[in-house]
Amino acid sequence: MRAFKNAFSIILKRPYVIFVFAVTVGTLWLVTKPFLSLLLGFSALGQESGLSGLVSLLQLLLNLLTDTRLLLYTVLALAVILLAASAFTGLILSGCFNSIKHVLEESQEIRGDFIDGVRKYFFRIFLVSIKSFSLTFFLMLSVSVICVPALVVSKAAFSGRNELLAMAVFLDVITAGVVYIGFMFFRIYIFFWYPAAISHEKKPFAMAKQAADKGFWKVAGGILTFDMALTVFQIFMIKLGYKSAVISSISPVNDVSAYMSQAYYTFLLVMNGIFLTFFLVLLAGYIFAAFRALDVSPETK
Repeated sequence: MRAFKNAFSIILKRPYVIFVFAVTVGTLWLVTKPFLSLLLGFSALGQESGLSGLVSLLQLLLNLLTDTRLLLYTVLALAVILLAASAFTGLILSGCFNSIKHVLEESQEIRGDFIDGVRKYFFRIFLVSIKSFSLTFFLMLSVSVICVPALVVSKAAFSGRNELLAMAVFLDVITAGVVYIGFMFFRIYIFFWYPAAISHEKKPFAMAKQAADKGFWKVAGGILTFDMALTVFQIFMIKLGYKSAVISSISPVNDVSAYMSQAYYTFLLVMNGIFLTFFLVLLAGYIFAAFRALDVSPETK
């Protein structure tokens, strides 16, 4: 509960952090639009279902492994994306986490703490981001492979083979549970890695692991609360037509009625962006506060 209280105090004492995260959310949206177009293309191809689109995407990845030249270009492109994303993350989080650190230390100095954080901690956060993004990428590949049996059985069940329906539901529930629990472990250690890099110059991951091991289930409960809030809000947004808003934002507008719909969809996108901004600010504050509460090193006391 104290970690949640500290998270809210960040908004009150360092309101410019909201602006920084708002820019981050907007940038992420612009960057991910091409990938959303690709995913929508897989789903729409031949009027396929979402499951068929995922299977097609996995097939594309498998074909990629057999083309050496294309694989080389893909690896180089991913390396450039990794470095750019890590540099952007280092720029944003080094300044924001320094501001959060000052709030938790009840420091009254506001002017210059963001720039000071970038100067002190950019390289640390940059290196942590390279490692964490690489691990996340390989985790997502592993999850894609793990999900294949459930996807295949579910596709068959929804194609009319009712005798497979019970097995499909069972596999889906088991797969989703295993993936979520594994992802929870992964997130806590990765999340704690960032504030540990701010507080500890040496062996930040070891410090993050030590703090996470000490209060894992308590932190997991907090992150579960964030997950539930995010899920509920996104379901609410979908009910309001957010899915159509996303599709509209990456599709051309051709008539007057579409322009009227575009205004409503833009409102939904902005509303979701505002929610995600405050969500990320509170999550970052919670993670940093939870880490400091669990870290036994005298460097953070």
